[in-house]
Amino acid sequence: MAVMTPLDLAQLYFNLDTYIFTPDEIAKPDYPLAVGWRKLRVAKYRLTESTWAETFWREISKRLPQMVDVRVKTVEGYTEDALLTPKDLEQHFKSPFRGKGTPEEAQIAIQLVYRYHKTHMPPEVFVQQPGFIGLDCNGFVGTYIQRVVHKQKWREAKQKAWKWGGAGTYIETLFRGTVKSEGGREITDLESMKSEDTYVLALCDRDNGTISDPDGHGHYGHVMITEPNSMFPLVSSNTTGALPSLSVLSVPNRGTTGIFLRVVQASGPVGTGVLHDDYYTLHSPSRKANGTVFELSKGTRSGGRGTPVRVARLPA
Repeated sequence: MAVMTPLDLAQLYFNLDTYIFTPDEIAKPDYPLAVGWRKLRVAKYRLTESTWAETFWREISKRLPQMVDVRVKTVEGYTEDALLTPKDLEQHFKSPFRGKGTPEEAQIAIQLVYRYHKTHMPPEVFVQQPGFIGLDCNGFVGTYIQRVVHKQKWREAKQKAWKWGGAGTYIETLFRGTVKSEGGREITDLESMKSEDTYVLALCDRDNGTISDPDGHGHYGHVMITEPNSMFPLVSSNTTGALPSLSVLSVPNRGTTGIFLRVVQASGPVGTGVLHDDYYTLHSPSRKANGTVFELSKGTRSGGRGTPVRVARLPA
């Protein structure tokens, strides 16, 4: 079976299979609510914890039995029915309200709200509200590392078994783990990049290469991930500004001025930001005190100042 790519994972959030149970008696809505499976789009950018998490949980937790049955469609593609204690359920429920939920946890958050809370709008409308659930940048990249690279199941305890990675892990730790893991390494030149590989791009300081992380004063850093088999070298002979041919994947060489590649990311601002993908050019590597800094520019521009990032190859 083909390995799930970052864009494949993003599609699970864009078309989230979610099971709606029959609401508890006290939670029956005043509008017709269809039960069963439905597809919902959960792609809002969610940075820091939503105040709705505690508000919902205080109400929902009072109505839960000792063991709660949930039904999810897993990343692996099968339906799973599970029994969870309220204590275990709380962690899974709250993660998407912090921008850190796996697809399974996003399903659980929606499922419990519509089962144990009296709602006033259908799920399709509710998931589009800016204060509800969503993803932040390391929430998405960390989830990919956890669920695809590590092949960990959604019910496994977060952090305890992880050597590196995870939706709640700081960006510098995600990057360092990528570099130090078997098969992963930091990239120092364009020529060593391969189209079939996946790369983690971490925002960094342009002058010294320090990777940005939350500083407690409103700065949060940023991390992105590339889609494999979407890389196209730009060469110095291409002076027309035309897009490279997307029909041929070629290996970068010494004439390469930049790498045109597809980037998947969850980015802000909160309320209007979404999980999305687009093409960028990676160019102008420069060795700094703490690592090699590349410029990342939108489109095919391979000169001048872009966004400073460090690059690491993700192990297969």
